[in-house]
Amino acid sequence: MVITMSDNNSWMNDPALQNIDPIKLQMLSNIANGANGKTPNELLPFFLSSMRQANDQGITFSSPEKDLLLNILMQKLSPAERQKAETILKMAASFQKKE
Repeated sequence: MVITMSDNNSWMNDPALQNIDPIKLQMLSNIANGANGKTPNELLPFFLSSMRQANDQGITFSSPEKDLLLNILMQKLSPAERQKAETILKMAASFQKKE
């Protein structure tokens, strides 16, 4: 399965985005668009790389902002793929806490 976000930009109307800095919103849009064509196995590395690039530019996202972005990226996954991605994210989070 390949992720395609272009057919559903309804996430941009989410009320949770109303208070997000416009620079962050643009970054979120770029990340969501960059997810196009990615397979579920490519999403996590893509997301982590995007977060690193944002940090390098001095842009940090709160946990709710990160959660929102992940929800956007995972909305096209099947339930089984979503479960797999969530498991990988939990493992990655536990590794980050240990560092």
